[in-house]
Amino acid sequence: MGVRIYIIHGFDSSPEKNWFQWLARELSKCGISTKVLCLPNPKSPSPNQWTQAICEQVRADGEIGDRVYFVAHSLGCIATLRFIETLDSCVRVGGVVLVAGFCEMISTLPELSPFVDSPLQSEKIKQIVLRRAVISARDDMIVPFSLSQNLAEMIGADFIARDEGGHFMDSDGFREFPLVYDVLLTQIPPTCL
Repeated sequence: MGVRIYIIHGFDSSPEKNWFQWLARELSKCGISTKVLCLPNPKSPSPNQWTQAICEQVRADGEIGDRVYFVAHSLGCIATLRFIETLDSCVRVGGVVLVAGFCEMISTLPELSPFVDSPLQSEKIKQIVLRRAVISARDDMIVPFSLSQNLAEMIGADFIARDEGGHFMDSDGFREFPLVYDVLLTQIPPTCL
């Protein structure tokens, strides 16, 4: 079984937005199976619906194991981690790259609070996910930099800070995102490529 990568969009987003399709194309050039998942009701998301949608789309491709990787953006980060929490403790996932993620209440986006009402099972996530990275920009006006930093600490992830980049959306100039590509490739053992 080869490497499988799943890209998870965020709130009020879709597989066509931002740098998701660019990343999928770049990974496909390396022969890596990549899918940008489509999550229901992105304008009024439900944690249960999103977890279920991720579960169905990932499991449709076979067993989840250490050759499965996730790249998520914004709300997609906590949704991905909530999905990982549902896995059996003996399952191993190759890695996650979380861009502008958070696991706490954002005062300007109270409608997203159902995703963060309960604390993350951080120890279980650390046990399941072999390699973890969080990317954030100090000038992110949507998800405060400190919240991404807290997420990285909570799940024992490498924290990659940028001074500029905003929320890493197409409106911030991100139709391509080589940093995510590079970080992801450092997580995948060369023998798997």
